[in-house]
Amino acid sequence: MKRYCLQFLIVWLSLVGLAACASTAPRSAGDLRRSVGAPGVVQIQDSLFMDEAEVANLHWLEYLHFIRRDSSAAFYRSQLPDSTAQPRLRPAGKAARSPADTTVATYLSHPAYRYYPVVGITYGQARNYCRWRTALVRQQLQAATLQRNSTTYYGKQHKLLVAHNVSVEYRLPTPAEWELAASQPAPATLATEPAALADINSLPANRFGIRGLSGNVAELTARPSVIKGGTWFQPNVSPRADLPNPGPRPWLGFRCVCEVQVRPKAAGR
Repeated sequence: MKRYCLQFLIVWLSLVGLAACASTAPRSAGDLRRSVGAPGVVQIQDSLFMDEAEVANLHWLEYLHFIRRDSSAAFYRSQLPDSTAQPRLRPAGKAARSPADTTVATYLSHPAYRYYPVVGITYGQARNYCRWRTALVRQQLQAATLQRNSTTYYGKQHKLLVAHNVSVEYRLPTPAEWELAASQPAPATLATEPAALADINSLPANRFGIRGLSGNVAELTARPSVIKGGTWFQPNVSPRADLPNPGPRPWLGFRCVCEVQVRPKAAGR
C-alpha cells in the first residue's frame, strides 16, 4: 500500500510511482496513464484509477495539517470529523489501561489507528478532501515535469510523457464505478472480513489490487444519497446494492477515484 504522509512523502510517492511504471517505454494509452504515477491508486479501467484502500486517519490528519496552515480557523473546524460518530476501540495491547483509551478523540489521533479508515465524515467534507488532494498532486506532478530538461532520469524514462499534457483529478466514485471495482472479488481463501474494524493494509486485495470493498466500513459515493458496501459487522451486502446515506457514522468512510488524462501537446508547445 502506497502511503503518502505530509508533503515530502507525497512528493516521494509521486516519484516512486513514476519509477515503478516507467521501467519500459509505454506502448499503449493505458501504459501511458499508468506511467503518470498518480499516488495511492491502481488502474481499474482506461483512465480510471481507484484508491487501494479507504482513506485512513493518517490521510485525514495530513489534510487537517495543510488546511490548518492554509485556511481559516472556521474552515478548519468545519473539516473535523463528527466527534459523536467515532468508534470506541482500545489500541492493541492496551487492555489494562484506563477507559480513557476508548474516548472518541483517540480513534483519529492515536498512532495505533493511523491506518484505520477515517469515519464520521460528511459528503461535503469528502469532496473537499478530493479537491485538496487533486490540487496537491497536480502541483507535485507539475514540479516533476518542470525538471524534465535537467533531470537525466526523467529525460530517459519519460520521453513520451514530456510530449503530453497530463491531468489528474481525485473525486468520489460513482455507484457504477464502485461496482466495477468490486466486480473482481478477493480470492475465496482470503475473502473473510475481520470481525472488528481493521487496519486498511490488513485486508485482502481483489484482482485489481483494491482492499476492503466488501467490509470494514461502508463508503460514500459521488451520489450524495447513496453509500456502497458492507461493514465489519455486516459484510454480506451485495456490491450492487445502493444503500441510503445516513450521514456521519462510525462505520462509514470513503475512498477516492482518480481520472488520469494524457493528451499530446500541440506542435511547438
